[in-house]
Amino acid sequence: LEHLVHDFLVKRKNELKELETFVSNQDFDQIRQLTHKWKGYSAPYGFGILGTLAEGMNNQAHQKDFLQCAQT
Repeated sequence: LEHLVHDFLVKRKNELKELETFVSNQDFDQIRQLTHKWKGYSAPYGFGILGTLAEGMNNQAHQKDFLQCAQT
């Protein structure tokens, strides 16, 4: 199972770069899509805190709250 967690972490690390770009561009649709995916994937891999953070950012993106998204 270690390889699954490793793959999960590598994918999220790569997606983090994308997320930073989405936030910089205030692309709330892409932020919502990516954080929605993170919400669903995080808990089963044992990263509940990531899911919680993703849920918060997803809500902020729905509200188009750039400052909160940038701070998260």
